[in-house]
Amino acid sequence: MKKLCLLLILGALLCFAMPAVAAPKLVLWDVQTTGAVPPIIDKAAQEFRDANPGLEFEVDHIQNDPYKTKLKVAMGAGSPPDIFHNWGGGPLKEYIDSGTVATIDEIRPQLLKTYIPASFDPATFDGKTYGVAYTGLTGVFFFYRKDVFAQYGLTVPKTMAQFIAMCDKLKANGLIPITLANKTKWTGSFFYMYLADRCGGANMFLNALYRKPGGSFEAQGYIQAGQKLGSRQGRLLPAWLQRHG
Repeated sequence: MKKLCLLLILGALLCFAMPAVAAPKLVLWDVQTTGAVPPIIDKAAQEFRDANPGLEFEVDHIQNDPYKTKLKVAMGAGSPPDIFHNWGGGPLKEYIDSGTVATIDEIRPQLLKTYIPASFDPATFDGKTYGVAYTGLTGVFFFYRKDVFAQYGLTVPKTMAQFIAMCDKLKANGLIPITLANKTKWTGSFFYMYLADRCGGANMFLNALYRKPGGSFEAQGYIQAGQKLGSRQGRLLPAWLQRHG
């Protein structure tokens, strides 16, 4: 287990399926198909193989959307990968309740030397931890064109009111203020969830996630965020984003 920990702290969340029988092979599924992350995972996997010559370690990088279906089928069939990518929260809790996910409590003290405690929250239920973050610890940003800002005398907004005023000016000049590829919908959810966080605070999400008394995804902050996106302020987003976000 100590050697496996070396892989995890290199590398959303990685979670462990409950082992059916002891086998000289481990299988890891993730959704890292492009960019810098796959080579890092592959390198860590090779280091694990070198340190454990009697154990085969297979790593499969799978496209995001097909991965979700493939994992659900594998879980239902009782043949999940030994280590798998997950986003925490409700979907992970369903797998936990079905008895297909193991805890990582044994190695959590070691991981806490590297991770901040809050990073375990999305994978912790009833005092037990089932996963560890390996990517997804980055921010979500707006990118803007400096030439357009200069052309219309705009500055980077620091408040919501300034942001709305900036978008109004761009729209008045025939420009769409925000564009977003939203075919898979989760990207558009960032608009909604970040706005909901500002409307209801971080505890609103945690209370709903952990089913605390009074906690619900129908809390007023979520409703208010939806109303803001769909009301007059919703005009800032392209119509297709309002329909599919």
